[in-house]
Amino acid sequence: MALYLSPWEEASLPIQSLWPYQEYPPLFPFVLALTGVVHNMTAAHVFTLFILIAALPLIYLFAKQCFATKWQAMFITSIFIISPSTWMNILGILSENLYIFLSFLILILFNKQKFQTIRMAVIFGILLSALMLTRTIGVAMFAAYFFSGLLLYKRKEINKIIYLMPIFITIFINGIAKLLHQSSIPSQYIRQLKDLEFGNQFIAIIDAWFSSWQFYWTDNLMLPYAIVLVTGLLACFGLLYRLTTLKFDAIYVTVYLLILLLWPHPGQALRFIYPIQAILLIYAFYFLDYLCKTFSSTSSYKPITILLLLMFSVVLPPLSFAYNRYNVGSDNEYNHIKEFYRFPDIKNAQINAGIQTAMFNDMVDIKNDTNENDLILYFNSSYIALLANRKSKDIKFNYIDDNLYTVDDVSDADYIYLSRLHPRKTRENINGLATLKYFAEKTEIIWTHYSDENNEPVSIFLKVVK
Repeated sequence: MALYLSPWEEASLPIQSLWPYQEYPPLFPFVLALTGVVHNMTAAHVFTLFILIAALPLIYLFAKQCFATKWQAMFITSIFIISPSTWMNILGILSENLYIFLSFLILILFNKQKFQTIRMAVIFGILLSALMLTRTIGVAMFAAYFFSGLLLYKRKEINKIIYLMPIFITIFINGIAKLLHQSSIPSQYIRQLKDLEFGNQFIAIIDAWFSSWQFYWTDNLMLPYAIVLVTGLLACFGLLYRLTTLKFDAIYVTVYLLILLLWPHPGQALRFIYPIQAILLIYAFYFLDYLCKTFSSTSSYKPITILLLLMFSVVLPPLSFAYNRYNVGSDNEYNHIKEFYRFPDIKNAQINAGIQTAMFNDMVDIKNDTNENDLILYFNSSYIALLANRKSKDIKFNYIDDNLYTVDDVSDADYIYLSRLHPRKTRENINGLATLKYFAEKTEIIWTHYSDENNEPVSIFLKVVK
């Protein structure tokens, strides 16, 4: 999407052909395109990192708004920045960091009630719009403002125009964006609710919280597990207490979590927890401060300092692990792949990273083995268009039951590429090669590639027989 939007270079024909099918909010790709970093992978990574760095002062200010001294706020922000989830997300060019920047800016402005004038109300509405155009789940912030702003209006703290202005601006801007770029994410979300397994999603959210602070958990990590568990419980109580006082940020986080509970893709929970991870961490220390001030005559300084040190003891060892693992993977470039850090056993890490590396290498072969006008089907057509510079469409599976899928007609395609790893479901252990049975009678195998680590098949390239 960013390549298509770039004013600096014309997108290739495969990229242009995919534009009508892009479903994700357009703001982050537009920023990448406008700055020109989309044309340089390293520049795009650095730019995304700078957005996160710009968000850190806002996290610090929000912690101070809630309860913290400047030193406490600084240490809380430091724990977040060195947490494994932050470093894992830095490895990708993802919109979450822009979302974090915008969300904390909105929270701070609202808490300071910096929208008491028409001018600031317009700016606030633009920020709300930008958040929703960065990630669709930004609707949680819009819902929080709708309710919290209404409370301020009822209390006569703001007038009706000031209250309604951000709402109308958000609806207007998002309406225009919808006309210019048809996103099907909300409708897909509603359709997939029938497949929701609430218990699995709840467990996935809990698992995501723990995985945000450790790369992996083993039986000999019980103390760090207990620390993260207690911090999580404090965060929940902090959220509930702020919710009882109808705090804007608490309403936002509650709606955000409710949306996650209804999101029918538990494998994505770790990435979705990341934008509110810092808020939940602040809530934990906030509630500890509240407990000390309410039920003890002593200062909260010592308990907060102890919990800060305990959380540092949790997040610092993974930094050492990440550094060592990065050096191990430097020879084969596995160190740039998230999967390489998810497994404590180096052999498993190499196998899983090798599967992803093989996918990237396949794109060179696909480009060499096809013509510019050939149409290639894959699980995610963007990979083929971006990395192989070939026209592509998504393989459409029709869900029937837990074990059976049927596939739409593929006769208009020239080739089909199947990989062991499904690029959109990396944490759900889905074997993409299992779908070969649906194409066996319609295709012939061009090549099969095997893993360098265990010699198992990782990808198959098929030619459609016509």
